[in-house]
Amino acid sequence: MFKEQINRFKNCNELISKFGKSLNGCEFDEIEQAVEVYFLMSIKLVERHSKAISILLQNELPIETFPLIRNLMETYFKLNWIIEPDNNSERRERVFKLEAHSFGEYDREMQLIKKHLDKDYSFFTKSEYFRISEFLETERENQKQLTKQGRDGKVIYKSAPPLAQIMGHVFRVKYYHFYRFICAYIHPSPFLKTFLLNLNKYKENPNHIVVPSVNQSLGIGLKFMSLTIGYCLEIFKSFNLENQKNRILYYNEIERNAFEGYKGYII
Repeated sequence: MFKEQINRFKNCNELISKFGKSLNGCEFDEIEQAVEVYFLMSIKLVERHSKAISILLQNELPIETFPLIRNLMETYFKLNWIIEPDNNSERRERVFKLEAHSFGEYDREMQLIKKHLDKDYSFFTKSEYFRISEFLETERENQKQLTKQGRDGKVIYKSAPPLAQIMGHVFRVKYYHFYRFICAYIHPSPFLKTFLLNLNKYKENPNHIVVPSVNQSLGIGLKFMSLTIGYCLEIFKSFNLENQKNRILYYNEIERNAFEGYKGYII
């Protein structure tokens, strides 16, 4: 049913893998070249997602691809936010905020748990709580670029803005409706109810009732993979220069696959 899209994601996966391997041997400083490291991680992430999507489609699990497509969109929005400033110092600071954000959220939850350790409903024992707290404290010491001094003088993790703010006005107007549409198939919603609760009516091929939505979402995924690799092409243009021509070829082929995948949809 999704044979053409499966092949496109397979092709893109192979091309993205080659793109990533063209940077083999490059050494990056995690602090001074934090931007390049973040983009390199994004290549690896997109590579794995493209493979996972093709596997899910082959196993007739189309709506299960939606969380991955959503993450492909998030990856691109974050890369775009990182490179908005003209100076590398501010770009690095944005990377640190993104990397620190999940640590900060977890740290805040641990502070809440601390207040309830003696309660019957507490999930953690005191020893478990202190073990995790020690880990977070060690990370704070080892990765000072991810921390700042809070208003009360304590060292806390930096944080990134909400995704809608990271996207900026233009991208939000242009793309955020796709993101929310995809989310409607990830959490219980009327869309998901129509599919999951009517499977028995379509025993021969239940997936056909979501084919239009899936095809459009897969096209969106291909589009954002292409956009992400396009940014990476620019960021890594001075690394392993002898491989830049091949990277351009890989990107052009990824873009062609993506165009065929989202052709006919307004993106």
